[in-house]
Amino acid sequence: MKLIGAATLLCAGFLTGLRSVRLMKNRIRQCRELCRMLELMTFELERFRTPMPRLMEELSRQLDGASAVLCASAFETLSAGGAFSAGWERGCDMLPNAERSILRPLAPVLGRYGGAEQLDAIRRAEMQIRTLGEELSLNYRDGSRIAVGVSAAGAAFLAVLLL
Repeated sequence: MKLIGAATLLCAGFLTGLRSVRLMKNRIRQCRELCRMLELMTFELERFRTPMPRLMEELSRQLDGASAVLCASAFETLSAGGAFSAGWERGCDMLPNAERSILRPLAPVLGRYGGAEQLDAIRRAEMQIRTLGEELSLNYRDGSRIAVGVSAAGAAFLAVLLL
């Protein structure tokens, strides 16, 4: 019976490490998608001067994950007669702290200032998100090994204590 408990504990530790790795990958993917969102916003505002409600509606359909939810939140708030900034901030609330702190300052700028100011703010945010994504990617290789190793070692230690 102890052996079954020890084996279960080892499996749980290993799976915990794998879950951490999956969360790291998802965060890197999310940064890439946020960069794509900001690139599309820049393109649409620069080339076509797309009005913010239409831009948010289009992006919410084109994008996936957190980016789509962020744009949908802004669009829904605008459609309901609310302020763009409130919808944008509500959408930012679901992001991790680092991404939230980068994107939240766009709320008072988008849809309110001139095109050049909006584009500058979007480009700054894109550069910061891209840098964050690169840092996460660099940390992924070592971090994933460490996460799995520490989780498995901790589980092995507990399994030995069990026996």
